Amino acid sequence: MLWNVVSLACLGLLAVITYFVKDLPVYFREMKLEQSRARNSQELLREAYFREIGGEEVAQILKDWLSTLFRFKDDNFEIDDEEDTDEDGEASSVEDLLSRTVLYGSTHTIHLCALYMQDLYEGILDSENDGLDYAGCKSILYSAFIISSLKFDFTGYEVEPLRFLEMKINDLSEIKKTEAFKKALEDIKREDKRM
Repeated sequence: MLWNVVSLACLGLLAVITYFVKDLPVYFREMKLEQSRARNSQELLREAYFREIGGEEVAQILKDWLSTLFRFKDDNFEIDDEEDTDEDGEASSVEDLLSRTVLYGSTHTIHLCALYMQDLYEGILDSENDGLDYAGCKSILYSAFIISSLKFDFTGYEVEPLRFLEMKINDLSEIKKTEAFKKALEDIKREDKRM
């Protein structure tokens, strides 16, 4: 008789354990889904806050980067320093533009700016060369990638970075065929995991 009671107790305990173990994967899946929803809602709130607070500033940063892109000379991809002033007539600096970009840009945009600055500081982009070279291609491509990322930050629309270059450079189809351009584009795409 005692043996039957113990057997029934073990059988009941086994049934309870089976019931909870059976629902365990569902519980973990729901917990992961809830964590993902919380993370996404936090990200949306953060984006909405920055767009509300800094919408005009992000638009100005995007305009400044576009003006930087359009200041590149067509023949050798060097920046035309004669037009290095903003709307107020004050000289705009790269440091100011980068600090404002870091303040309002997404993680991806900041990553692109960091790669661009590392490239500048490593001396890869020297302005002594004439004509189309790797350094000039990489510099203008970085600008296009940063502008594309800022456009996505500001509007939510993703634009292929080369579309911005098509607006500036008349013979881009020919330039795309050069080894310097291909190598610079591949290097940036390899460094930028998102593209």
